Amino acid sequence: MKPMMPYESFLQGIKPACFEVITWLKPEVLGQLEKYPYHYRNENEAIFFQNEAMKYTFIQETEGLSIKNPLYQKILGNTLGFPPKAVDFYSHYYGWQLTDREEAERYFFTHKVGFRHMGVMCEGHIEDIEENAKWLWARYPSDIPLVIKAIQKPDNDLLTFPVDNGDFSGLQEAKQKVQAVLDHNKQVMAPVLT
Repeated sequence: MKPMMPYESFLQGIKPACFEVITWLKPEVLGQLEKYPYHYRNENEAIFFQNEAMKYTFIQETEGLSIKNPLYQKILGNTLGFPPKAVDFYSHYYGWQLTDREEAERYFFTHKVGFRHMGVMCEGHIEDIEENAKWLWARYPSDIPLVIKAIQKPDNDLLTFPVDNGDFSGLQEAKQKVQAVLDHNKQVMAPVLT
């Protein structure tokens, strides 16, 4: 089964908002999305909202903030319907990579776990995997498995581990597999000492 895209989840009323690079969308999809309240960040990117109140709140909360500001990223993540712990992890990384990109990326790719569930795609810390999974299962109930993802360095291979809703032993198994990938990444990405 093909994974649900964020815009599909949004159009079905599952996600509260979606962020899209509009040049990547088919014209008919963009036409459907533009029936909803939206806010263009620039000529290529837009955020679509389920209602005007959400759009107004987002614009008010982000007024005066650069899109590069970690607080903006946190507000965006919350608006898009991501788990709070995942939002905290990503916004912290985002701010860190602005000041020390190499060290932040090393940390990110040695602690990050990806989530894909009902069109919601986000990242969180490996230690928060249970809390983020529980949050996603509660917020977006479905018979479709939650997909846990990890990127294996140095080739950027995407590894996926599906977990059925509420399957905590399957979640622990996926966590162990992801931890093995992250441990591998730590070896591959370790700074060279001279």
